[in-house]
Amino acid sequence: MVADPDDAANMVAQTVKGVTAPLWGGTTMSTPAGLASAIPFAADATTMSARVWSPDAGVPVRLKVETAGDPTRSVETEATTTTSGAWETLVFDFANEAGGTAAIDLSYTYDLASIFFNFGTDGATAGEKTYLWDDVAFGGSTSGGGIALPVTFGEMIDYEIQGFGGNVSQVVADPTAAANKVVETVREAGAMTWAGTTVANLNGFTAPIPFAADATTMSVDVWSPTAGTPVLFKVEDHTDGGISSEVQVSTTTAGAWETLVFDFAGGSPALDLANSYTKASVFFNFGAAEAPEAVTYYWDNVVFGGDPPPSNDIALPVTFEEMIDYELTDFGGNVSRLIADPTDAANTVVETVRGIDAPLWAGTTVAEVSGFTEPLPFAEGATTMNVRVWTPVAGTPVRLKVEKVGDPTISVEAQVSSTQSGAWEVLTFDFANQVEGTAAINFANTYSKASIFLNFGQEGAAETTTYYWDDLAFGAYIPGVANGTGTSFPEGVALDQNVPNPYSATTSFRIALPTAGSVTLHVFNVLGQRVATVVDGPMEAGTHVLPFNASGLASGTYVYRLNAGEVMLTKSMVLVR
Repeated sequence: MVADPDDAANMVAQTVKGVTAPLWGGTTMSTPAGLASAIPFAADATTMSARVWSPDAGVPVRLKVETAGDPTRSVETEATTTTSGAWETLVFDFANEAGGTAAIDLSYTYDLASIFFNFGTDGATAGEKTYLWDDVAFGGSTSGGGIALPVTFGEMIDYEIQGFGGNVSQVVADPTAAANKVVETVREAGAMTWAGTTVANLNGFTAPIPFAADATTMSVDVWSPTAGTPVLFKVEDHTDGGISSEVQVSTTTAGAWETLVFDFAGGSPALDLANSYTKASVFFNFGAAEAPEAVTYYWDNVVFGGDPPPSNDIALPVTFEEMIDYELTDFGGNVSRLIADPTDAANTVVETVRGIDAPLWAGTTVAEVSGFTEPLPFAEGATTMNVRVWTPVAGTPVRLKVEKVGDPTISVEAQVSSTQSGAWEVLTFDFANQVEGTAAINFANTYSKASIFLNFGQEGAAETTTYYWDDLAFGAYIPGVANGTGTSFPEGVALDQNVPNPYSATTSFRIALPTAGSVTLHVFNVLGQRVATVVDGPMEAGTHVLPFNASGLASGTYVYRLNAGEVMLTKSMVLVR
Protein backbone atom coordinates (compact mmCIF):
# COMPACT_ATOMS: atom_id res chain seq x y z
CA MET A 1 0.00 0.00 0.00
CA VAL A 2 1.16 3.54 -0.76
CA ALA A 3 -0.25 7.02 -0.40
CA ASP A 4 -2.27 8.24 -3.38
CA PRO A 5 0.10 10.69 -5.17
CA ASP A 6 -2.92 12.95 -5.80
CA ASP A 7 -4.29 12.71 -2.24
CA ALA A 8 -1.84 11.83 0.55
CA ALA A 9 -4.70 11.01 2.92
CA ASN A 10 -5.86 8.19 0.64
CA MET A 11 -4.16 4.78 0.53
CA VAL A 12 -4.05 2.85 -2.72
CA ALA A 13 -2.49 -0.37 -4.02
CA GLN A 14 0.69 -0.09 -6.03
CA THR A 15 1.60 -2.77 -8.59
CA VAL A 16 5.02 -2.82 -10.23
CA LYS A 17 5.16 -5.06 -13.29
CA GLY A 18 8.88 -5.72 -13.55
CA VAL A 19 11.03 -6.65 -16.53
CA THR A 20 10.89 -10.35 -15.60
CA ALA A 21 7.10 -10.45 -15.27
CA PRO A 22 5.29 -12.90 -17.60
CA LEU A 23 2.44 -11.68 -19.80
CA TRP A 24 -0.06 -12.90 -17.17
CA GLY A 25 1.59 -11.19 -14.19
CA GLY A 26 -1.17 -10.10 -11.79
CA THR A 27 -2.30 -9.51 -8.21
CA THR A 28 -4.98 -11.30 -6.17
CA MET A 29 -7.03 -9.14 -3.80
CA SER A 30 -7.39 -11.46 -0.81
CA THR A 31 -5.93 -14.50 0.91
CA PRO A 32 -6.49 -17.88 -0.80
CA ALA A 33 -9.59 -18.24 1.40
CA GLY A 34 -11.28 -15.59 -0.71
CA LEU A 35 -13.42 -12.57 -0.01
CA ALA A 36 -15.63 -12.32 3.06
CA SER A 37 -18.70 -12.82 0.88
CA ALA A 38 -19.37 -13.94 -2.67
CA ILE A 39 -19.70 -11.39 -5.46
CA PRO A 40 -23.49 -11.05 -5.96
CA PHE A 41 -23.71 -11.54 -9.71
CA ALA A 42 -27.19 -11.85 -11.22
CA ALA A 43 -28.70 -11.88 -14.70
CA ASP A 44 -28.98 -8.09 -14.68
CA ALA A 45 -25.95 -7.39 -12.48
CA THR A 46 -22.67 -8.53 -14.03
CA THR A 47 -20.34 -5.56 -13.64
CA MET A 48 -17.51 -4.51 -11.35
CA SER A 49 -15.46 -1.32 -11.34
CA ALA A 50 -11.99 -0.29 -10.27
CA ARG A 51 -10.26 3.07 -10.11
CA VAL A 52 -6.85 2.80 -11.80
CA TRP A 53 -3.81 4.95 -12.54
CA SER A 54 -1.63 3.95 -15.48
CA PRO A 55 1.47 5.64 -16.90
CA ASP A 56 0.09 4.97 -20.40
CA ALA A 57 -3.24 5.12 -22.19
CA GLY A 58 -4.34 2.07 -24.13
CA VAL A 59 -3.18 -0.42 -21.48
CA PRO A 60 -5.37 -3.55 -21.27
CA VAL A 61 -6.45 -4.28 -17.69
CA ARG A 62 -7.96 -7.70 -17.00
CA LEU A 63 -10.13 -8.55 -14.01
CA LYS A 64 -10.65 -12.20 -13.10
CA VAL A 65 -13.04 -13.65 -10.52
CA GLU A 66 -13.09 -17.28 -9.45
CA THR A 67 -14.21 -19.71 -6.81
CA ALA A 68 -11.71 -19.83 -3.93
CA GLY A 69 -10.14 -23.26 -3.91
CA ASP A 70 -11.45 -24.19 -7.38
CA PRO A 71 -9.63 -22.31 -10.18
CA THR A 72 -11.66 -24.21 -12.81
CA ARG A 73 -14.61 -21.98 -11.95
CA SER A 74 -13.66 -18.51 -13.18
CA VAL A 75 -14.64 -15.71 -15.52
CA GLU A 76 -12.42 -12.96 -16.95
CA THR A 77 -13.09 -9.67 -18.70
CA GLU A 78 -11.01 -6.76 -19.83
CA ALA A 79 -11.08 -2.97 -20.12
CA THR A 80 -8.49 -0.54 -21.48
CA THR A 81 -7.13 2.66 -19.97
CA THR A 82 -7.97 5.82 -21.88
CA THR A 83 -5.66 8.28 -20.17
CA SER A 84 -2.04 8.43 -19.03
CA GLY A 85 -0.77 9.61 -15.65
CA ALA A 86 -4.24 10.20 -14.23
CA TRP A 87 -6.92 8.34 -12.31
CA GLU A 88 -9.94 6.91 -14.13
CA THR A 89 -12.67 4.40 -13.33
CA LEU A 90 -12.81 1.30 -15.49
CA VAL A 91 -15.99 -0.79 -15.66
CA PHE A 92 -15.68 -4.54 -16.24
CA ASP A 93 -18.72 -6.39 -17.58
CA PHE A 94 -18.39 -10.13 -16.96
CA ALA A 95 -21.31 -10.80 -19.30
CA ASN A 96 -18.69 -10.06 -22.00
CA GLU A 97 -15.94 -12.49 -21.08
CA ALA A 98 -12.44 -12.19 -22.54
CA GLY A 99 -11.85 -14.23 -25.67
CA GLY A 100 -10.92 -17.82 -24.99
CA THR A 101 -12.09 -17.76 -21.37
CA ALA A 102 -15.15 -19.25 -19.68
CA ALA A 103 -18.50 -17.48 -19.70
CA ILE A 104 -20.07 -16.38 -16.45
CA ASP A 105 -22.12 -19.07 -14.71
CA LEU A 106 -24.56 -17.61 -12.20
CA SER A 107 -24.80 -20.94 -10.39
CA TYR A 108 -21.15 -20.63 -9.34
CA THR A 109 -19.82 -18.83 -6.27
CA TYR A 110 -17.23 -16.23 -7.22
CA ASP A 111 -15.37 -15.05 -4.11
CA LEU A 112 -11.81 -14.39 -5.28
CA ALA A 113 -10.64 -11.56 -7.55
CA SER A 114 -7.37 -10.76 -9.33
CA ILE A 115 -6.23 -7.80 -11.44
CA PHE A 116 -3.72 -7.96 -14.31
CA PHE A 117 -2.15 -4.79 -15.77
CA ASN A 118 -1.00 -4.76 -19.41
CA PHE A 119 -2.31 -8.28 -19.74
CA GLY A 120 -0.80 -10.14 -22.67
CA THR A 121 2.51 -8.21 -22.70
CA ASP A 122 5.46 -9.42 -20.68
CA GLY A 123 7.75 -7.17 -18.67
CA ALA A 124 10.72 -7.68 -20.95
CA THR A 125 8.72 -6.17 -23.83
CA ALA A 126 7.03 -3.33 -21.93
CA GLY A 127 9.81 -2.50 -19.50
CA GLU A 128 9.20 -1.98 -15.82
CA LYS A 129 5.92 -0.11 -15.24
CA THR A 130 4.18 1.06 -12.07
CA TYR A 131 0.39 1.04 -11.75
CA LEU A 132 -1.93 2.20 -8.95
CA TRP A 133 -5.44 0.93 -8.18
CA ASP A 134 -8.18 1.50 -5.66
CA ASP A 135 -11.91 1.19 -4.96
CA VAL A 136 -12.64 -2.22 -6.45
CA ALA A 137 -16.42 -2.43 -6.24
CA PHE A 138 -19.36 -4.52 -7.35
CA GLY A 139 -21.55 -2.77 -9.92
CA GLY A 140 -20.75 0.14 -12.16
CA SER A 141 -22.93 1.31 -14.98
CA THR A 142 -21.90 0.72 -18.57
CA SER A 143 -24.63 3.06 -19.81
CA GLY A 144 -22.98 5.93 -21.62
CA GLY A 145 -19.77 4.00 -21.52
CA GLY A 146 -20.44 1.77 -24.53
CA ILE A 147 -18.78 2.45 -27.86
CA ALA A 148 -21.45 4.04 -30.02
CA LEU A 149 -21.08 5.61 -33.44
CA PRO A 150 -19.94 8.25 -34.11
CA VAL A 151 -16.71 7.54 -32.22
CA THR A 152 -15.12 10.88 -31.34
CA PHE A 153 -12.68 9.75 -28.61
CA GLY A 154 -13.82 12.66 -26.46
CA GLU A 155 -15.62 10.63 -23.80
CA MET A 156 -14.00 8.99 -20.78
CA ILE A 157 -14.83 5.45 -21.82
CA ASP A 158 -12.86 2.40 -22.87
CA TYR A 159 -12.70 2.51 -26.66
CA GLU A 160 -11.06 -0.94 -26.74
CA ILE A 161 -8.27 0.32 -28.99
CA GLN A 162 -5.88 -2.45 -30.00
CA GLY A 163 -2.83 -1.99 -32.22
CA PHE A 164 -1.35 -5.00 -34.00
CA GLY A 165 1.35 -5.91 -36.49
CA GLY A 166 3.71 -3.24 -35.19
CA ASN A 167 1.23 -0.41 -34.51
CA VAL A 168 1.17 1.37 -31.14
CA SER A 169 -2.00 3.42 -30.66
CA GLN A 170 -3.39 5.54 -27.85
CA VAL A 171 -5.84 8.39 -27.24
CA VAL A 172 -3.96 11.71 -27.01
CA ALA A 173 -4.60 15.42 -27.30
CA ASP A 174 -4.91 16.53 -30.90
CA PRO A 175 -1.51 18.12 -31.73
CA THR A 176 -3.34 20.77 -33.78
CA ALA A 177 -6.09 21.49 -31.21
CA ALA A 178 -5.26 20.41 -27.66
CA ALA A 179 -8.90 20.51 -26.51
CA ASN A 180 -9.74 17.68 -28.92
CA LYS A 181 -8.96 14.01 -28.28
CA VAL A 182 -7.75 11.81 -31.15
CA VAL A 183 -5.98 8.49 -31.66
CA GLU A 184 -2.23 8.62 -32.23
CA THR A 185 -1.01 5.60 -34.21
CA VAL A 186 2.73 4.99 -34.47
CA ARG A 187 3.62 2.55 -37.24
CA GLU A 188 6.91 1.33 -35.88
CA ALA A 189 10.05 0.55 -37.86
CA GLY A 190 9.76 -3.02 -39.09
CA ALA A 191 5.95 -3.04 -38.83
CA MET A 192 4.07 -5.66 -40.81
CA THR A 193 2.48 -4.71 -44.14
CA TRP A 194 -0.89 -5.29 -42.43
CA ALA A 195 -0.19 -3.26 -39.27
CA GLY A 196 -3.43 -1.69 -38.02
CA THR A 197 -5.51 -0.55 -35.08
CA THR A 198 -8.96 -1.74 -34.01
CA VAL A 199 -11.64 0.20 -32.14
CA ALA A 200 -14.34 -1.75 -30.22
CA ASN A 201 -12.03 -4.74 -30.33
CA LEU A 202 -13.61 -6.83 -27.56
CA ASN A 203 -17.24 -5.86 -27.06
CA GLY A 204 -18.04 -4.22 -30.35
CA PHE A 205 -20.18 -1.15 -30.93
CA THR A 206 -23.36 -0.72 -28.92
CA ALA A 207 -25.29 -1.53 -32.11
CA PRO A 208 -24.22 -2.97 -35.47
CA ILE A 209 -23.23 -0.45 -38.14
CA PRO A 210 -26.57 0.31 -39.86
CA PHE A 211 -25.58 -0.52 -43.42
CA ALA A 212 -28.44 -0.62 -45.94
CA ALA A 213 -28.80 -0.84 -49.70
CA ASP A 214 -28.63 2.95 -50.00
CA ALA A 215 -26.36 3.57 -46.98
CA THR A 216 -22.95 1.98 -47.40
CA THR A 217 -20.43 4.66 -46.43
CA MET A 218 -18.35 5.52 -43.38
CA SER A 219 -15.90 8.36 -42.87
CA VAL A 220 -12.80 8.94 -40.75
CA ASP A 221 -10.83 12.13 -40.14
CA VAL A 222 -7.13 11.40 -40.66
CA TRP A 223 -3.80 13.21 -40.40
CA SER A 224 -0.89 11.81 -42.38
CA PRO A 225 2.61 13.25 -42.80
CA THR A 226 2.39 12.48 -46.54
CA ALA A 227 -0.20 12.74 -49.28
CA GLY A 228 -0.94 9.59 -51.23
CA THR A 229 -0.82 7.36 -48.15
CA PRO A 230 -3.08 4.30 -48.68
CA VAL A 231 -5.54 3.94 -45.79
CA LEU A 232 -7.49 0.70 -45.49
CA PHE A 233 -10.69 0.69 -43.43
CA LYS A 234 -12.11 -2.67 -42.33
CA VAL A 235 -15.38 -3.50 -40.60
CA GLU A 236 -16.15 -6.90 -39.12
CA ASP A 237 -18.22 -8.83 -36.60
CA HIS A 238 -16.41 -8.62 -33.25
CA THR A 239 -17.51 -12.19 -32.48
CA ASP A 240 -16.65 -13.64 -35.90
CA GLY A 241 -13.59 -12.37 -37.78
CA GLY A 242 -14.73 -14.27 -40.85
CA ILE A 243 -17.44 -11.64 -41.38
CA SER A 244 -15.69 -8.54 -42.72
CA SER A 245 -15.40 -6.04 -45.55
CA GLU A 246 -12.54 -3.70 -46.52
CA VAL A 247 -12.21 -0.48 -48.53
CA GLN A 248 -9.05 1.50 -49.31
CA VAL A 249 -8.58 5.15 -50.25
CA SER A 250 -5.54 7.43 -50.16
CA THR A 251 -4.80 10.68 -48.39
CA THR A 252 -4.68 13.78 -50.57
CA THR A 253 -2.84 16.16 -48.26
CA ALA A 254 0.30 16.15 -46.13
CA GLY A 255 0.52 17.34 -42.53
CA ALA A 256 -3.13 18.37 -42.29
CA TRP A 257 -6.47 16.87 -41.30
CA GLU A 258 -8.84 15.62 -43.98
CA THR A 259 -11.96 13.46 -44.07
CA LEU A 260 -11.72 10.18 -45.96
CA VAL A 261 -14.96 8.51 -47.05
CA PHE A 262 -15.06 4.74 -47.50
CA ASP A 263 -17.86 3.28 -49.62
CA PHE A 264 -18.44 -0.37 -48.73
CA ALA A 265 -20.67 -0.82 -51.76
CA GLY A 266 -17.37 -1.74 -53.41
CA GLY A 267 -15.90 -3.49 -50.38
CA SER A 268 -13.96 -6.75 -50.41
CA PRO A 269 -15.28 -9.18 -49.38
CA ALA A 270 -18.58 -7.78 -50.60
CA LEU A 271 -20.75 -6.16 -47.95
CA ASP A 272 -23.51 -8.55 -46.81
CA LEU A 273 -26.46 -6.65 -45.34
CA ALA A 274 -27.57 -9.81 -43.52
CA ASN A 275 -24.41 -9.72 -41.40
CA SER A 276 -23.60 -7.67 -38.31
CA TYR A 277 -20.53 -5.41 -38.48
CA THR A 278 -19.66 -4.33 -34.95
CA LYS A 279 -16.03 -3.21 -34.88
CA ALA A 280 -13.66 -1.31 -37.17
CA SER A 281 -9.95 -1.20 -37.93
CA VAL A 282 -7.75 1.43 -39.57
CA PHE A 283 -4.56 0.49 -41.46
CA PHE A 284 -2.21 3.34 -42.41
CA ASN A 285 0.16 2.83 -45.37
CA PHE A 286 -1.42 -0.57 -45.86
CA GLY A 287 0.67 -2.99 -47.89
CA ALA A 288 3.84 -0.89 -47.62
CA ALA A 289 7.12 -2.58 -46.94
CA GLU A 290 8.90 -2.21 -43.61
CA ALA A 291 9.90 1.40 -42.99
CA PRO A 292 13.38 2.21 -41.66
CA GLU A 293 11.88 4.36 -38.91
CA ALA A 294 8.62 4.89 -37.07
CA VAL A 295 5.89 7.03 -38.69
CA THR A 296 3.12 8.75 -36.71
CA TYR A 297 -0.47 9.17 -37.89
CA TYR A 298 -3.59 10.56 -36.18
CA TRP A 299 -7.28 9.75 -36.67
CA ASP A 300 -10.61 10.80 -35.21
CA ASN A 301 -14.37 10.88 -35.77
CA VAL A 302 -15.30 7.42 -37.02
CA VAL A 303 -18.72 8.19 -38.46
CA PHE A 304 -21.40 6.19 -40.25
CA GLY A 305 -22.46 7.86 -43.48
CA GLY A 306 -20.78 10.53 -45.58
CA ASP A 307 -21.03 11.30 -49.25
CA PRO A 308 -19.08 8.68 -51.18
CA PRO A 309 -15.84 9.96 -52.66
CA PRO A 310 -15.62 10.41 -56.40
CA SER A 311 -15.58 6.80 -57.58
CA ASN A 312 -14.05 5.68 -60.86
CA ASP A 313 -13.44 9.37 -61.55
CA ILE A 314 -9.85 9.26 -62.82
CA ALA A 315 -10.12 10.56 -66.34
CA LEU A 316 -7.36 11.10 -68.86
CA PRO A 317 -5.46 13.32 -69.02
CA VAL A 318 -4.32 12.84 -65.41
CA THR A 319 -2.85 16.16 -64.28
CA PHE A 320 -3.02 15.62 -60.49
CA GLU A 321 -4.71 19.00 -60.04
CA GLU A 322 -8.13 17.71 -59.00
CA MET A 323 -9.09 16.90 -55.42
CA ILE A 324 -9.75 13.22 -56.04
CA ASP A 325 -8.18 9.92 -55.08
CA TYR A 326 -5.81 9.01 -57.90
CA GLU A 327 -5.31 5.53 -56.39
CA LEU A 328 -1.52 5.75 -56.52
CA THR A 329 -0.04 2.41 -55.50
CA ASP A 330 3.69 1.80 -55.14
CA PHE A 331 5.46 -1.53 -55.38
CA GLY A 332 9.00 -2.86 -55.30
CA GLY A 333 10.41 -0.17 -53.01
CA ASN A 334 8.91 2.98 -54.54
CA VAL A 335 7.40 5.69 -52.32
CA SER A 336 5.20 8.21 -54.17
CA ARG A 337 3.18 11.22 -53.10
CA LEU A 338 1.52 14.32 -54.54
CA ILE A 339 3.56 17.47 -53.97
CA ALA A 340 4.00 20.96 -55.40
CA ASP A 341 6.18 20.96 -58.51
CA PRO A 342 9.65 22.02 -57.25
CA THR A 343 10.00 24.18 -60.40
CA ASP A 344 6.47 25.65 -60.29
CA ALA A 345 4.73 25.80 -56.91
CA ALA A 346 1.34 26.36 -58.55
CA ASN A 347 1.49 22.94 -60.22
CA THR A 348 0.92 19.56 -58.52
CA VAL A 349 3.00 16.56 -59.57
CA VAL A 350 3.92 13.09 -58.31
CA GLU A 351 7.21 12.69 -56.49
CA THR A 352 8.50 9.11 -56.69
CA VAL A 353 11.42 8.05 -54.50
CA ARG A 354 13.07 4.82 -55.67
CA GLY A 355 14.50 3.23 -52.56
CA ILE A 356 17.83 1.65 -51.87
CA ASP A 357 17.91 -1.98 -53.06
CA ALA A 358 14.69 -1.48 -55.05
CA PRO A 359 14.21 -4.35 -57.53
CA LEU A 360 14.52 -3.66 -61.24
CA TRP A 361 10.70 -3.66 -61.58
CA ALA A 362 9.93 -1.02 -58.91
CA GLY A 363 7.04 1.11 -60.10
CA THR A 364 3.90 3.13 -59.33
CA THR A 365 0.34 2.58 -60.57
CA VAL A 366 -2.35 5.19 -61.13
CA ALA A 367 -6.05 4.16 -61.07
CA GLU A 368 -5.07 0.90 -59.36
CA VAL A 369 -8.52 -0.03 -58.01
CA SER A 370 -11.22 1.72 -60.03
CA GLY A 371 -9.44 2.20 -63.32
CA PHE A 372 -9.89 5.17 -65.62
CA THR A 373 -13.39 6.46 -66.27
CA GLU A 374 -13.11 5.13 -69.81
CA PRO A 375 -10.74 2.50 -71.23
CA LEU A 376 -7.80 3.84 -73.21
CA PRO A 377 -9.14 4.44 -76.74
CA PHE A 378 -6.46 2.52 -78.63
CA ALA A 379 -7.12 2.02 -82.34
CA GLU A 380 -5.17 1.71 -85.57
CA GLY A 381 -3.09 4.87 -85.84
CA ALA A 382 -3.88 5.86 -82.22
CA THR A 383 -1.46 3.93 -80.01
CA THR A 384 0.53 6.60 -78.18
CA MET A 385 0.52 8.04 -74.68
CA ASN A 386 2.76 10.66 -73.13
CA VAL A 387 4.02 11.56 -69.67
CA ARG A 388 5.90 14.64 -68.54
CA VAL A 389 8.87 13.52 -66.45
CA TRP A 390 11.81 14.94 -64.51
CA THR A 391 14.81 12.69 -64.01
CA PRO A 392 18.14 13.60 -62.36
CA VAL A 393 20.09 11.82 -65.11
CA ALA A 394 19.62 11.81 -68.89
CA GLY A 395 19.32 8.36 -70.42
CA THR A 396 17.11 7.04 -67.62
CA PRO A 397 14.94 4.19 -68.98
CA VAL A 398 11.25 4.89 -68.32
CA ARG A 399 8.67 2.18 -68.94
CA LEU A 400 4.92 2.72 -69.18
CA LYS A 401 2.59 -0.25 -68.78
CA VAL A 402 -1.17 -0.28 -69.30
CA GLU A 403 -3.39 -3.15 -68.26
CA LYS A 404 -6.92 -4.16 -67.43
CA VAL A 405 -8.07 -3.55 -63.86
CA GLY A 406 -8.48 -6.91 -62.16
CA ASP A 407 -6.72 -8.91 -64.90
CA PRO A 408 -2.92 -8.44 -65.05
CA THR A 409 -2.70 -10.94 -67.91
CA ILE A 410 -4.08 -8.24 -70.22
CA SER A 411 -1.33 -5.64 -70.61
CA VAL A 412 1.02 -3.91 -73.00
CA GLU A 413 4.32 -2.13 -72.24
CA ALA A 414 6.38 0.55 -74.00
CA GLN A 415 9.70 2.10 -73.02
CA VAL A 416 11.75 5.20 -73.86
CA SER A 417 14.65 7.00 -72.18
CA SER A 418 14.87 10.51 -70.83
CA THR A 419 17.02 12.99 -72.74
CA GLN A 420 17.31 15.69 -70.08
CA SER A 421 18.93 15.77 -66.65
CA GLY A 422 17.35 17.87 -63.90
CA ALA A 423 14.68 19.28 -66.22
CA TRP A 424 11.13 18.49 -67.32
CA GLU A 425 10.48 16.85 -70.68
CA VAL A 426 7.61 15.04 -72.40
CA LEU A 427 8.16 11.38 -73.22
CA THR A 428 5.93 9.72 -75.82
CA PHE A 429 5.26 5.97 -75.62
CA ASP A 430 4.05 4.11 -78.70
CA PHE A 431 2.36 0.87 -77.66
CA ALA A 432 2.41 -0.36 -81.25
CA ASN A 433 6.11 -0.91 -80.53
CA GLN A 434 5.85 -2.96 -77.36
CA VAL A 435 8.85 -3.92 -75.27
CA GLU A 436 10.50 -7.08 -76.55
CA GLY A 437 9.24 -10.14 -74.71
CA THR A 438 5.96 -8.50 -73.61
CA ALA A 439 2.48 -8.81 -75.06
CA ALA A 440 1.51 -6.90 -78.20
CA ILE A 441 -1.33 -4.43 -78.14
CA ASN A 442 -4.74 -5.97 -78.81
CA PHE A 443 -7.48 -3.54 -79.77
CA ALA A 444 -10.10 -6.01 -78.57
CA ASN A 445 -8.76 -5.76 -75.03
CA THR A 446 -9.67 -3.22 -72.34
CA TYR A 447 -6.77 -1.25 -70.89
CA SER A 448 -7.93 0.77 -67.88
CA LYS A 449 -4.98 1.58 -65.60
CA ALA A 450 -1.34 2.58 -66.02
CA SER A 451 1.96 2.04 -64.23
CA ILE A 452 5.22 3.94 -64.61
CA PHE A 453 8.64 2.42 -63.95
CA LEU A 454 11.47 4.93 -63.54
CA ASN A 455 14.96 3.56 -64.24
CA PHE A 456 13.37 0.26 -65.22
CA GLY A 457 15.70 -2.74 -65.32
CA GLN A 458 18.17 -1.25 -62.86
CA GLU A 459 18.60 -2.58 -59.35
CA GLY A 460 18.38 -0.08 -56.46
CA ALA A 461 21.26 2.38 -56.28
CA ALA A 462 23.51 2.95 -53.29
CA GLU A 463 21.15 5.73 -52.24
CA THR A 464 17.55 6.72 -52.90
CA THR A 465 16.78 8.53 -56.16
CA THR A 466 13.97 11.03 -56.62
CA TYR A 467 11.93 11.47 -59.81
CA TYR A 468 8.88 13.59 -60.69
CA TRP A 469 6.12 12.97 -63.22
CA ASP A 470 2.90 14.63 -64.37
CA ASP A 471 0.37 14.97 -67.21
CA LEU A 472 -0.34 11.36 -68.12
CA ALA A 473 -2.25 11.74 -71.39
CA PHE A 474 -3.48 9.77 -74.38
CA GLY A 475 -2.41 10.81 -77.86
CA ALA A 476 -0.30 13.75 -78.94
CA TYR A 477 0.94 16.31 -76.43
CA ILE A 478 -0.39 19.88 -76.62
CA PRO A 479 2.03 22.21 -74.77
CA GLY A 480 0.33 24.34 -72.15
CA VAL A 481 -3.03 22.63 -72.61
CA ALA A 482 -2.34 19.01 -71.58
CA ASN A 483 -4.85 17.53 -74.01
CA GLY A 484 -7.81 19.68 -73.10
CA THR A 485 -7.16 20.46 -69.46
CA GLY A 486 -6.14 24.04 -68.86
CA THR A 487 -7.51 27.48 -68.29
CA SER A 488 -9.57 27.45 -71.48
CA PHE A 489 -11.23 24.95 -73.78
CA PRO A 490 -9.36 24.22 -77.03
CA GLU A 491 -10.87 23.77 -80.47
CA GLY A 492 -13.41 26.58 -80.29
CA VAL A 493 -15.16 25.63 -77.05
CA ALA A 494 -15.70 28.90 -75.19
CA LEU A 495 -16.61 29.44 -71.54
CA ASP A 496 -17.52 32.38 -69.40
CA GLN A 497 -19.56 32.92 -66.23
CA ASN A 498 -22.33 35.41 -65.63
CA VAL A 499 -20.37 36.61 -62.58
CA PRO A 500 -16.62 36.65 -61.97
CA ASN A 501 -14.88 34.76 -59.15
CA PRO A 502 -16.00 34.80 -56.35
CA TYR A 503 -19.26 33.08 -57.30
CA SER A 504 -22.68 33.57 -55.77
CA ALA A 505 -25.22 30.94 -54.75
CA THR A 506 -26.74 30.97 -58.25
CA THR A 507 -24.22 30.82 -61.07
CA SER A 508 -24.53 30.09 -64.76
CA PHE A 509 -21.84 28.78 -67.06
CA ARG A 510 -22.17 30.05 -70.64
CA ILE A 511 -20.75 27.51 -73.08
CA ALA A 512 -20.19 27.75 -76.85
CA LEU A 513 -20.12 24.23 -78.32
CA PRO A 514 -18.59 23.77 -81.78
CA THR A 515 -20.44 20.45 -82.23
CA ALA A 516 -23.44 18.77 -80.64
CA GLY A 517 -22.85 17.08 -77.31
CA SER A 518 -23.59 16.83 -73.60
CA VAL A 519 -22.09 18.91 -70.80
CA THR A 520 -21.30 17.61 -67.33
CA LEU A 521 -20.30 19.74 -64.35
CA HIS A 522 -18.72 18.15 -61.26
CA VAL A 523 -17.99 20.24 -58.14
CA PHE A 524 -15.58 19.04 -55.42
CA ASN A 525 -14.81 20.42 -51.98
CA VAL A 526 -11.25 20.86 -50.72
CA LEU A 527 -11.31 17.33 -49.27
CA GLY A 528 -11.85 15.85 -52.71
CA GLN A 529 -15.46 14.92 -52.05
CA ARG A 530 -17.87 15.45 -54.93
CA VAL A 531 -20.59 17.75 -53.62
CA ALA A 532 -22.59 18.45 -56.78
CA THR A 533 -23.09 17.16 -60.33
CA VAL A 534 -25.07 18.81 -63.13
CA VAL A 535 -25.64 17.07 -66.47
CA ASP A 536 -27.28 18.77 -69.45
CA GLY A 537 -27.73 17.61 -72.99
CA PRO A 538 -27.44 16.48 -75.59
CA MET A 539 -27.12 20.03 -76.89
CA GLU A 540 -26.91 21.23 -80.44
CA ALA A 541 -23.86 23.17 -81.58
CA GLY A 542 -24.00 26.78 -80.45
CA THR A 543 -24.13 28.83 -77.26
CA HIS A 544 -25.86 27.40 -74.19
CA VAL A 545 -26.28 28.33 -70.52
CA LEU A 546 -25.73 25.69 -67.85
CA PRO A 547 -27.30 26.86 -64.55
CA PHE A 548 -25.74 25.80 -61.26
CA ASN A 549 -27.57 26.28 -57.96
CA ALA A 550 -24.97 26.43 -55.17
CA SER A 551 -27.44 27.35 -52.43
CA GLY A 552 -26.82 24.01 -50.72
CA LEU A 553 -23.08 24.65 -50.37
CA ALA A 554 -21.30 26.61 -47.68
CA SER A 555 -19.02 29.53 -48.51
CA GLY A 556 -15.51 28.43 -49.34
CA THR A 557 -13.17 27.20 -52.04
CA TYR A 558 -14.22 24.47 -54.47
CA VAL A 559 -12.87 22.87 -57.63
CA TYR A 560 -15.12 22.34 -60.61
CA ARG A 561 -14.58 20.13 -63.64
CA LEU A 562 -16.58 20.88 -66.74
CA ASN A 563 -16.72 18.24 -69.50
CA ALA A 564 -18.01 19.22 -72.93
CA GLY A 565 -17.78 16.41 -75.44
CA GLU A 566 -14.23 15.08 -75.35
CA VAL A 567 -12.64 18.16 -73.79
CA MET A 568 -12.42 19.11 -70.14
CA LEU A 569 -11.77 22.21 -68.05
CA THR A 570 -10.70 22.17 -64.40
CA LYS A 571 -10.67 25.39 -62.35
CA SER A 572 -11.09 26.55 -58.79
CA MET A 573 -14.03 28.62 -57.62
CA VAL A 574 -14.57 30.69 -54.48
CA LEU A 575 -18.18 30.66 -53.34
CA VAL A 576 -19.48 33.57 -51.25
CA ARG A 577 -22.96 33.18 -49.77
